[in-house]
Amino acid sequence: MDKGLGKSAFFCVICFGVLSILRTGTFQGSQSGQRQVLLLSAGPKGGLYFQVATGIKKILEENHDNLQVIVIPSEGSVENLHRLKNGIADWAIIQRDVAVDAFYDKQEPYRDFEVILPLFPEAVQIFLNRFQLPDSDGTLPFSDFIQKLYNEEISRIAIGPEGSGSNQTIKNILALYGISPRHSGYVQSLTEASIQDFYSRNIDAIAGVWGMPYPPIAETQPTIMVTFDRNDLSRILSHLHNLDPITIPAHTYSNIDNPVHTIGSWSLLVGRKEFNKLLNRKLPHPKSPIQSLLNSIGYVQELAFVHKGYLQNEYFHLEKEEGIYRFSFLGSDSKKFFRGLPLNEELQRITQNTFSGIYLFLLILLLLIFLFFRIRSKSRVNEKIQLTNSGFYVKSNVFKDFWEQHKLTILAGLIAFSMFIPLSFLLRYFETKFYANVFVTSPLTELSQYELLRWLFIFALTGYEQGIFPLSVGGQIIATFSTFLGWTAVIIAIIFELVLLQRRQKRRLGMQPTKLNSHIVICGSNERLPVFLAKCLQAKSSFIKKHMHKYLVLDNNFKKYLDNNSGIRKMVDTGLLEYIDGDAKKAWALEMANVDKAHAVILLAEDRSREADEHTLLRALSISRFCREKAGQPALDAIYIIAEINHEEFKTDLINADVNEVVCSSDFAENIILQSSYNHGISEVLEELLSYNEFNEFYQIDVADYPKLINKNFDELLIELRKKGMLLIGIKISFYENGKELIDVDEIRRYLNQLGLKRHIIVNPLTEEETNYRAKESDKLIVIAMNEKSIRKALK
Repeated sequence: MDKGLGKSAFFCVICFGVLSILRTGTFQGSQSGQRQVLLLSAGPKGGLYFQVATGIKKILEENHDNLQVIVIPSEGSVENLHRLKNGIADWAIIQRDVAVDAFYDKQEPYRDFEVILPLFPEAVQIFLNRFQLPDSDGTLPFSDFIQKLYNEEISRIAIGPEGSGSNQTIKNILALYGISPRHSGYVQSLTEASIQDFYSRNIDAIAGVWGMPYPPIAETQPTIMVTFDRNDLSRILSHLHNLDPITIPAHTYSNIDNPVHTIGSWSLLVGRKEFNKLLNRKLPHPKSPIQSLLNSIGYVQELAFVHKGYLQNEYFHLEKEEGIYRFSFLGSDSKKFFRGLPLNEELQRITQNTFSGIYLFLLILLLLIFLFFRIRSKSRVNEKIQLTNSGFYVKSNVFKDFWEQHKLTILAGLIAFSMFIPLSFLLRYFETKFYANVFVTSPLTELSQYELLRWLFIFALTGYEQGIFPLSVGGQIIATFSTFLGWTAVIIAIIFELVLLQRRQKRRLGMQPTKLNSHIVICGSNERLPVFLAKCLQAKSSFIKKHMHKYLVLDNNFKKYLDNNSGIRKMVDTGLLEYIDGDAKKAWALEMANVDKAHAVILLAEDRSREADEHTLLRALSISRFCREKAGQPALDAIYIIAEINHEEFKTDLINADVNEVVCSSDFAENIILQSSYNHGISEVLEELLSYNEFNEFYQIDVADYPKLINKNFDELLIELRKKGMLLIGIKISFYENGKELIDVDEIRRYLNQLGLKRHIIVNPLTEEETNYRAKESDKLIVIAMNEKSIRKALK
């Protein structure tokens, strides 16, 4: 055997034995008291990687007394990766493109490592001697550089040593332009001697991937730098996918006044997964070595001679507090140098600790929900009805109009928008599980939850995936579903709009059945109907706040008012007034109007004739019979009916037809005129009391709402209410059965007889029984007051 070969073999055995001993002792000693050993593979001695590794060693050993870091020199990223793979090193400094190539290698992928820390950006930097271009402004376009290589004007180039990522990257870039290692320009690896040869003009150019600035150049005489234009960048990046555009800030080198556009990668500190797990187990958080490095990343980068423009840049933020750098990421692009690589759990916690975006999204969602309910509540405020000498007009409620037209669309959009939050969490779950099964990292798992949510939202609406797509089947299904969700929401909104449009048309035609309860049904129509409706709605919106009953018109002649009166159309279109086109004598029309659930029915006289009163009587009989059957109590009145007639002789028949109140409009007007002729001012008093204006109106007080009013007679209530600014008109005695107020006249009369009374509304008590009657909890008081607010304030 050759003696030289035998010595080499013996030396390798000895080195392997020493490393094995070190490896064996790496996690021994927590019980024996020995220091734990961490082997960190760096770069050539005196080089940037080695200097940064020495800084990392200093940080770790200063913060952890029982940890010993041994920095091992190497040729660079490629050799460092082999050491990790063979278990000769625990941590290593590697260029990102080298790490990604190894992780996704189709033949022999290596995935048993994770990113511990981003160190610094490294840019492709090509320097030429100044004497070659004496008139240059300090930069040379890359296309001109390639042409000089073709023309052999540049024949001697020094690149990074074999086994380094720098060497591999430069070769790959030049190979895209047909320049191979056989080219005479590849004369030697870059060493300290070749730097001297460069300045002595024995080497025409040096090229590599370094931090910024590259110390041997920054500390010596001016040179020329090669810069890449847009076409060069596009050509290179379309083939070398693991590199990114990088701009070297102006004045990074003393003689270069403009930014230099180039490409590059990031140097990453990576480590073996199993080793990191054991390390964290031995030195747990918050004293973990990785956490120590994260807190000192600014110091590490200063060691790397990173230009000050990169200490505060678009990728991350460094804030120095009491001598310690606090590290945080900025935006989704800040983590692009991690994309496609697994992260250590400490680093992952930081990269995904950007939940302010999620909070912002939730805040927007809550704001939308608030606006939803705000618009909904505002829509319940009715349009203002303004009476004029010539009629009336409807002052629109913008919220109500908007709500009535778009409420289903708003609801659909809100539901669709809120679904993106759980979908984003579900997408992360599938992508994370995918990595656990096949050990291929999805780029989506490297986004923060907010970034993932934003990606999903943009993808759903535009189909633009930003160069990222789920790898798992579950994730792909969610992404596809989200696309359909966005468009489905749009389609549903359109369908809802069509449905609402159809409903509005049916409502205007009087063909839309109502589901109203406790509403007021108006049957019949005459020339006074539009103004009467305006007064009803004005009273409802302006004065009657407690009982906000909706109005419904049931009449087969109403359409002519709807076609000719814009105010009536506005009422119907906005839902302020419901309309059924039908005859109140027909059961199907009463069914559509939900009359049996109504609060009251108003029967208007169609005109001044006797036939109109006969029609009113027939409508009353039909409604009473219909409601009795619906209530299942044929012997009792089931609906409160108020009828308008022209002739007094129909009053008795209407009372017998279960009409509760009969108003003879002609007699009423005649009686007012007669009273006013003998007692001047009576008509003005009645007008004041019967109209809704700014002064006094009739109000009904539930005694149950104000216990202080219970068990007091008329005179006592009169005095007490007068002190409160109200005038008592009468006590309405009410009777209840099965929780419902009785409206049947015969039943009310029977109960009154038991009390010795002849009328159920006591106005100006005349008999001893009426004078001594004390208000019960079920009774109501009829008073004159300014408004409901003054009543509540006075009696609270």
